[in-house]
Amino acid sequence: MEALDAASYDGWLSHEIFNDRFCMASPRHIALDGQRSLINLLGRTKKGALPAAPAAKGVAFIEVAVSGKDAEGLATMFRAMGFALTGRHKSNQVRRWTQGQINLMINCEPDGFAHAQ
Repeated sequence: MEALDAASYDGWLSHEIFNDRFCMASPRHIALDGQRSLINLLGRTKKGALPAAPAAKGVAFIEVAVSGKDAEGLATMFRAMGFALTGRHKSNQVRRWTQGQINLMINCEPDGFAHAQ
């Protein structure tokens, strides 16, 4: 970080965490630990703070993580709102519902980032 700071580097920076303990933890907790570490590290540089969050340029889709039993009720609601089932993931329990340029995903995978707390 000191070398990047001295060179006035102002580009993207990736904060990688390689720790077996983190592989078993909740993604939310991993992100919070990484954020705390990055803030601590940046506090020791000239910039001293995280850069402003980039502005969102749009939304590609909205994903809803539900249990399998709740998915049918959600699908019924999407149909009633005019959405059509337009895609199924090849290997995961994820369905895509579309209306015009709006994409909604129903994710029934029991594990993974969408269901992490």
